[in-house]
Amino acid sequence: MPKSLFDAAIARCHLQRTTYTSRNGWFLDEPLVDFSAEPNRDLAQQCFDKAREELDAAYMAKTGAAHVGYIWEVR
Repeated sequence: MPKSLFDAAIARCHLQRTTYTSRNGWFLDEPLVDFSAEPNRDLAQQCFDKAREELDAAYMAKTGAAHVGYIWEVR
């Protein structure tokens, strides 16, 4: 998941404590998105997922892409 997408999604959800840790390595290249410091982790992740889906839909409509996929790990 690109950092720009993360930034846009957390802005939509007004998340203040969710973090993004880039992990580009030999075997591990997915970022870690950590919701654990949010007051309600589950609601934070649900909002983030919805915002990410809306941003992906807007991107696909704009570019004509049929699919967008990312890899990321959640904590």
